[in-house]
Amino acid sequence: MASSAYALDFDFTTLKRPTFQEVADFIAADMDQVIATASLPWKFISKSNRGRMTKAIAVTLKSRAQLYAASPLYNTAKDQARWVKARDYAKDAVTKLTAQGFELYYKPSLGTLSFSDYFVNQQDLILTPNDKETIYEPWGNEPTYGGRMWHINGFPTAPAQFKAGSCPTQELVDAFDMVTTGLPVIDPVNRYLDSDHLLPNYVAASGYDAANPYVGRDPRFYATVTQNGAYSKGYNQTIYTYVGGNNGIRSNSRKFTFTGYYTAKYWDRNSPGNTQAGGYWKKMRFAELYLNWAEAENEVNGPNADVYSIIKVIRDRVGMPNIKAGITSKDEMRAYIQKERTTEFAFEEQRFWDVRRWKILDKTDKLVTGMQINKVGTAYTYTRFVIGTRKSWSDKFLIFPIPTSEVAIMGADWQNPGW
Repeated sequence: MASSAYALDFDFTTLKRPTFQEVADFIAADMDQVIATASLPWKFISKSNRGRMTKAIAVTLKSRAQLYAASPLYNTAKDQARWVKARDYAKDAVTKLTAQGFELYYKPSLGTLSFSDYFVNQQDLILTPNDKETIYEPWGNEPTYGGRMWHINGFPTAPAQFKAGSCPTQELVDAFDMVTTGLPVIDPVNRYLDSDHLLPNYVAASGYDAANPYVGRDPRFYATVTQNGAYSKGYNQTIYTYVGGNNGIRSNSRKFTFTGYYTAKYWDRNSPGNTQAGGYWKKMRFAELYLNWAEAENEVNGPNADVYSIIKVIRDRVGMPNIKAGITSKDEMRAYIQKERTTEFAFEEQRFWDVRRWKILDKTDKLVTGMQINKVGTAYTYTRFVIGTRKSWSDKFLIFPIPTSEVAIMGADWQNPGW
């Protein structure tokens, strides 16, 4: 990859388009220079330096780029050497950051509430911080710059709430395991028995009760999703999403949910003040490196003890039993890891890219479903329904098109497939 400037009369059609692996290697080389820079810290301890480059950002970006390069979208030849490199980069990043004091956010006094608490607090850039997990949190007080989220995700009866924003789908809700057994509600490999996602392939031994679907779920569910019956201490109200409830589905208002759920992540339900009611975007955090490592290790060596121990670190933090024992298939473990990323990183700008690099867009983005809840006396009935279908699920949507103005300069061979 060339890095020098080109003359004004340069013939760009003579350039060879680099592979994604070459791009990832270029990023790795740049990040290695960053890591070797003696004057650059692993993390800052001053709020005035929020959002600036650190060595921790460098090792995380290096890991993320190589994970993408090894994934099916860019690794059509299934080159195992790429997965080995992705595994080594992630493992090295975890080792380096652990030595620098990074760890998953956890407060013993909060127990499983720590996961929720983490997203409603700004990173405290001090010598001995509570937040040792955040690697990169952008500066700013508005969502555009990574700031407070109360502006764009909330529930309509909250004061000064503008729009419902990104409402969780039933597919996301289905991804959260049961806390007692640690088992998934539906089979991660074959999730639905129909094309409309209305017939879940339930795991009988999970302990899930379809008549009480929000009881006993992974603590990350309650930290991510505002469901029917959730209580907001700050606003002293129970949020009801059933038909006729105070925050029920209304397809004609963007203030109300279309799915039967509202986003809980980044919202502080205990805070009554508008500007103090939400957290900041966590663009990079330590948990990502663990799951990068687990994914790559599975692709290299299959579902071995290392994969289980890595995932256990993530689930221990929220008080969840580890995933099902005895998985022997690389394909099945892959499905469990993909589910773990879904629940861990919901609404953190990971999913959009994950489903594309895994090349499962045709399975995840054809349609989305919600949950219609009706109140009958003191009981509730639950009915899954299709919210709408999508057209952007074919392979051409795996990679964005290059603008025609650029293709006219670079040549038609530079355009992405399908465009």
